[in-house]
Amino acid sequence: MKDYEITIKVRNNFLLSAIRKAGFESQAAFARHCGIGYETLCAFIALKRLPLRVNAQGVEQWAVAVQKMADALATTPESLFPPQHIRTCLEKNSATIEMDAGEAAFLIENHRASAPDYLLEQKELASQLDNALQTLSPRDASVIRDLFGFDGLALQYKDCAKKYNVSSARIHSIKLRALRGLARPSVKRTLRPFLISHDDLPQDCQMEAM
Repeated sequence: MKDYEITIKVRNNFLLSAIRKAGFESQAAFARHCGIGYETLCAFIALKRLPLRVNAQGVEQWAVAVQKMADALATTPESLFPPQHIRTCLEKNSATIEMDAGEAAFLIENHRASAPDYLLEQKELASQLDNALQTLSPRDASVIRDLFGFDGLALQYKDCAKKYNVSSARIHSIKLRALRGLARPSVKRTLRPFLISHDDLPQDCQMEAM
């Protein structure tokens, strides 16, 4: 048995590098600039959507969103995708593997070069989460922040109950009410691109995520 279980995600570095080189502050900003949906962009980054398709007349053509991205980046559509994925997409773009401490340290050390892109994505997520929490009452939003550690260390039910001078059962009730609020379609649409899909979740976690 090895020390760590690590999930690896495959992403389209051709497209990501072009977006970074063009100076866009985030992937969401690039999607807005192109006039395409953020979820559409994420699908191309995850290599889960075909960029080149065959129309009803049997002629290959680039997807409209791909052409928009290429125009925005002043390049050609084929330069935005690895050659092997122009006509083939991935059914699944993640895998979980085991690593020992040395292997994990090497992976983390070599991952630092892509850290700026990761930080920009996290900044965008934080912004969207703040917007989502603003749809709740101030107290519900504050409880969610404390329970999930948005502003630091996550609090246990008993500690959260002490902070708000209520019972642990009351905190649990507030949490459920707040999560129902965050599950509204308008809010879920905002957060969905940042969240792992049910297909990528372990089988025993899928019920909890639904």
